[in-house]
Amino acid sequence: MACTQASKDTERGVISYPSIRSRDVLWCAQKRAHPTSVVGGGMYTYHRYQSQQTINNNPELNRQARDQIGGALVNQLSDVVAQKAASHNTSSTLINAVIRHESGAFERRFLGSGFLADAAEYGEAMARSFTDQGASIGIGQMQTGLAKELEDMGYVNIDGKHDISASLLNDSTAVEYIAGNLEYLSDCLVNTYGTTFTDLSQDDQNRLILIGYNLGWENLENNIDDQGMGDLIDILSYDNQTLDEYNRWVEGR
Repeated sequence: MACTQASKDTERGVISYPSIRSRDVLWCAQKRAHPTSVVGGGMYTYHRYQSQQTINNNPELNRQARDQIGGALVNQLSDVVAQKAASHNTSSTLINAVIRHESGAFERRFLGSGFLADAAEYGEAMARSFTDQGASIGIGQMQTGLAKELEDMGYVNIDGKHDISASLLNDSTAVEYIAGNLEYLSDCLVNTYGTTFTDLSQDDQNRLILIGYNLGWENLENNIDDQGMGDLIDILSYDNQTLDEYNRWVEGR
């Protein structure tokens, strides 16, 4: 099985700001619903953006926001996560670490991390579906193109005809995609590197899988070949932002 995968929009754990398309979706929704309140809506959007940017640039405030948003989802989805971890032969800790971190991403917090965030991300996914791998959306911030590839390879199984973007924006079904991607990355590492990977400690294996979730398989493979597995773990920080921060949150709750 070929290990091919697109890299995520956010590279090396750096959170990007909302795209123009996301802001346009919100602006158009405000204008259609309340034509006379566009100026007020625009000011709200501006102040919301500024406040969330302040949080994003402050490590402690950013951590608290992700604890609040992501932590609530981890608790809410505990049964689904346990089921998907078992069916995909992956760790519930890794799934939860991704959910806690990615569901509280700046892009989603900017629009309240609820209905408005889902609506804007769905609109962006539709706008980008004809041009590239698609937007990174939902609580796992997964690209729609990658989600389709995981389905085609059999790593994700959703019953019946479905809209991939809508599935990624559904919290419960999003867990299936997150777990499927983690399983896929683990298989790629085992199949490509054999005992060089499996002889690592379980902690280091988990960290490489999480780094792969952020970079995508091809970029992960290129970085391992350039830097080596141990150095890559030391250089990149996504495993710290996900696994270490999740473990800190679990110990403190």
